[in-house]
Amino acid sequence: KIRFPRLAPRSLRRRPAAPTPRPPRPMASAEKKARTSLFDVNAVKSPNDRNGYRLVQLPSGIEVLLVSTPDATKTLSSAALAVEAGSFQDPAGVCEGLAHYLEHMCFLGSRKYPGESEMEDFLSANGGSSNAFTESEFTCYYFDIHNSQLQKALDMLAQFFIEPLFVASSADRELDAIESEFRRTQQNDYVRRDQLVCHLASKGHPFASFGWGNNESLRARPKASGVDINDQLRRFHDAHYYGTRMRLAVFSVHSLDELEGFIAPFVDVRREAKVAQPPMVWSSYGWPVQQGQLPLFLRVVPVCRRHELSITWQLPPQTDRYHHGAINYVSALAGHEGRGSFLELLKARGWATAVTSGVGSDGYSRNSIVWMFNVSVTLTSKGLAKWPEVVTVVYAYLEMLKREGPQQWFHSEMCATNRMNFRFQEQVDPCDLVQDLVVRMLPHQGLAKEDLMKDGFPMDDAAFKPEYINEILSLLRPDLAIVTLQSSSYSAAASGASDMGASADGEESGSGESGSESGSGSGQGEEEEQAQPGRRKTSGSEKDDDEEDEGDRAEDDGDEAVDPFFDPSTTWTKEPWFGTLFARQPFPDGAVDAWLASPTAQGLRLPDKNRFIATEFALKPKDTGLAPPPEVARYPVRHEGFPEIPSPPPAVPVAAVKGPVTVWHLQVPQGDPLASPRCAILLKVVSHALCGSRPEDKAMMNLWTSVVRDSLETIAYLAEEAKLGVSIEGTSFGFELCFGGFDHKLPLLIQEVLEHLTKTFRSAEAVEKHINASRARFDAMVERRIRGLKNAEMKPASHTTQIRRGMLCSAFPRAGQLLPATEGVTVESFAEFSANMLGSVHTVEMLTEGNVSVTETPQLANIVTTALVNTTEGKYPRAVVQRVPQGVTLVVEPCADPNERNCAVEMYFQVGPYSVEEDLYLRVLEDLMYVPLFDSLRTKQQLGYSVSCEVRETQQILGFTVTIQSASHSAVHCVKCAEEFLRETFPQKLEELSDQELTSKIIAMASRKLTRPDSLQDMASWHWGEIRDRKYRFNRRIEDAASLAQVQKVEINAYFRRWLLEDRRLVVVVSAGGKAQQTVEQTMEGLGGVYPDGWFWKLGGTFGE
Repeated sequence: KIRFPRLAPRSLRRRPAAPTPRPPRPMASAEKKARTSLFDVNAVKSPNDRNGYRLVQLPSGIEVLLVSTPDATKTLSSAALAVEAGSFQDPAGVCEGLAHYLEHMCFLGSRKYPGESEMEDFLSANGGSSNAFTESEFTCYYFDIHNSQLQKALDMLAQFFIEPLFVASSADRELDAIESEFRRTQQNDYVRRDQLVCHLASKGHPFASFGWGNNESLRARPKASGVDINDQLRRFHDAHYYGTRMRLAVFSVHSLDELEGFIAPFVDVRREAKVAQPPMVWSSYGWPVQQGQLPLFLRVVPVCRRHELSITWQLPPQTDRYHHGAINYVSALAGHEGRGSFLELLKARGWATAVTSGVGSDGYSRNSIVWMFNVSVTLTSKGLAKWPEVVTVVYAYLEMLKREGPQQWFHSEMCATNRMNFRFQEQVDPCDLVQDLVVRMLPHQGLAKEDLMKDGFPMDDAAFKPEYINEILSLLRPDLAIVTLQSSSYSAAASGASDMGASADGEESGSGESGSESGSGSGQGEEEEQAQPGRRKTSGSEKDDDEEDEGDRAEDDGDEAVDPFFDPSTTWTKEPWFGTLFARQPFPDGAVDAWLASPTAQGLRLPDKNRFIATEFALKPKDTGLAPPPEVARYPVRHEGFPEIPSPPPAVPVAAVKGPVTVWHLQVPQGDPLASPRCAILLKVVSHALCGSRPEDKAMMNLWTSVVRDSLETIAYLAEEAKLGVSIEGTSFGFELCFGGFDHKLPLLIQEVLEHLTKTFRSAEAVEKHINASRARFDAMVERRIRGLKNAEMKPASHTTQIRRGMLCSAFPRAGQLLPATEGVTVESFAEFSANMLGSVHTVEMLTEGNVSVTETPQLANIVTTALVNTTEGKYPRAVVQRVPQGVTLVVEPCADPNERNCAVEMYFQVGPYSVEEDLYLRVLEDLMYVPLFDSLRTKQQLGYSVSCEVRETQQILGFTVTIQSASHSAVHCVKCAEEFLRETFPQKLEELSDQELTSKIIAMASRKLTRPDSLQDMASWHWGEIRDRKYRFNRRIEDAASLAQVQKVEINAYFRRWLLEDRRLVVVVSAGGKAQQTVEQTMEGLGGVYPDGWFWKLGGTFGE
């Protein structure tokens, strides 16, 4: 995707002295009259939407959508501005990535606010943050901030477009940031695949560009050509950043009239370009890959261990046909996963494990030139060997759709689910909302004003246009396809080309190093650390299992996958920017002719009609007779302006049923902002057959959940299409089963899932029968698990996390411990495990939340008891966390990927058993440290793109981590810099922290915690975390907010010094080696110099304490 999100706060740099800027002026009455009211959005919003809207156009040409919320608990306001200029407008052949570079530079000061970090300083001091991203046709800037400071923040944003400084001294550092972002993305196989198509696009086409930008495109090449990059920057801003191209959305608790006054500064944005530009006629460019080059077949060496077949067709933009939903119709059927789908057939043959289909929402996939319709199939080893037949099955399915013709009933089902979702629309995060709104408002999106709130989803049964569907299907032809086959089995054959530095154009990639880092999952609760409610996560928690991840490397694939149609003597070409090795080759003999001959395959058919679509939406009568929630303790308020703690506090779940199945229940009654005909039902199942510490159990449990999930796919897919959800995840002591969505058909979904579990997986005989009926599917699941385990520790950041977790707790075995049990699994051993695990369930905890009555809970408990509980014997097992010895423990392991250029460091400070007070102060410490840590290590010292700190809670043991990943410095250097920050820089920051600054921070933290959840799902997730962790502090957010009232700097400083300096129990984990800056031996020697009293821990060792 040509999308450039910042994953960490903007750099905080020391800014020059400047006169105090004038406060933003209110909009004059004449200006108010000059603005134009465009459309009454309130007339077309969802009946469930309580916000007030006003859509106006300013004299500067900017269209503005103001959003006023009646929810007084929303303490943060948000704003986003999108300008219709993106990477497609980059100067052809020179300064590629200029639009992205401009996005960065706009943050670094304006004439009115000249400090490089002035806006970010202001936002951070008031509980907010900012970010931006660049797409093919637009760039979006957004921020959030405390309500009281919205007006000034909007003025700061307006100055980006009125008079930015573009200071030359800042430019060079920001180019380094661009380069770091590129390195971080360089190993993403999906981005590499898309860029490969851009590389093959016709010369002069907007696609034939490198929108990301890096040192080569923005520094080296312009310099060699005598081009002043900063002059080009100003030219781009003058030519493309003007009012009629801009759309602004603002969300706040302020009234619409107040908000209209706040946007006065945007009147001063120039209405038109400084230099007139000819209009861009995108349709004149045609397809990126011309028809004369098609069909196109590419073999590609991926970074990850994977075998993936991708078929892409170029379609004319469907923007003007969004009402009719033709593209939605074809995408839904092509991506169908139920009975009669081509995925079901491929799984039955053991050739594939997953499929994705349709047109993406990113600028590469969906723009004013072309829409890229893609079908991607994740292949097994068997599927790789049969890949031409896989393509045949895909075309056979498309031929079936053509023969059957467009179906009115399927279109009507799509419209019905879209209508009910719109009718009972839930709130979303305000920052996400304003981004979505401004993008929808852009002219190239083609949305009529009356459809702005519907986002273009088809809702009218009468808008069914079979001819539009047939037109799309007619273009999904073999002779118009771009087929990409990515396989790690090509790595060995291509290694020589890689070593010789082969290049498509005789050039090396612009970046000499290849950084890699991927966002991680959000594993929570007993399986690992949990993000505390009320704090926006700045880096994700680790995944609990070892599923295949997009950052895993392809080297030494380890399986026996072979493409029998591949010639090992193939000449490889290197794409110049990402360095992707690919070979443009002919299809196997006769393959295209066979695909053109209208192939057929037995078992392919249209999907079943969806039995899960809700038709009743009544809200249940309000519960009565339940005990009110306990009052929250009050503390002396030591911070002026501290927010009011609600009294009485919000309702929380109560134990409605007790016994082997304990049901925690909370109804969302009529009149509540979250009230809707939805509910969430979550189950935590505990089996005494699992002790929580045996690697064999963990390995088998991971495989069991994969097999169960696969067996439920036909049910789960239909449920998902009906806006219901079901998921199953393994834990150390059993599994979690979660249901949610519109409540009318939710009991039917629960019944079918529980019946399937008991009939298919409770007895060994039933399990063996199920597997043997489609043995290939089971083998595919095992293969996927094995590949995932081999990949698990390939990325340095994941590697250090896995080491630390494995050291601390036997409930988190390393991938190497899980692999033998997975490789040795048999049908019989799997069946025995399933029967023992389900036959030993003794405890279930359950949460029912939303549109559900307390009178329904006994019946639900009985259903679950009958289906799952088999014994009353057994107690809840508890994992043991090792106590880290006092002092410093050092762990160094070589990176599993010999080509990895990044090293990673994780410094883990163990605090001790969970307590409310220590957890609270750790959260305060994290909030105070994050920005200066990033500023010092990432921005000023340029250690690497990924620098962060975070509170950890592992099996109710608190800890704190500082993590760094670097492609430019050694691990030893990173550790030295981190220690210098902790011992010198941060103590000084704490010392200089004024009472007013601390108060602002504390108020911002408390306000976040007091903010109501945006949706039922969010609220249920908060409460489920308490059940999962067995803490049951359901009003934790309110209690923590109240406790913040008494926090003082002296206590923060004392805790910091005790935990991180004086009484430290520190583990320093390093992933080193490969092509990083130092070998393992050099790293160990260097760390020994940093920590003379430290001791080295090795795999299999114990702490001895």
